[in-house]
Amino acid sequence: MGLGAIFVNQLVKWDDKLKEDLDKMLEKARDIEDLFLLESILRSTIVKIYRYLDLFDPGRNSLSLNWT
Repeated sequence: MGLGAIFVNQLVKWDDKLKEDLDKMLEKARDIEDLFLLESILRSTIVKIYRYLDLFDPGRNSLSLNWT
């Protein structure tokens, strides 16, 4: 086998590995995006519940909704 064939064979292996790594990174990015969406929905729901409860007892101490 010549050096050219060895080089091409290695190049194909690297390309396959690169595609696998890219797929893993994209899957992780999708998972993170889903978590951010879920967190946003939960925060919005908590704020809505707090505002709804505040209608019935507006004089009580305010709840800190500062999430940082």
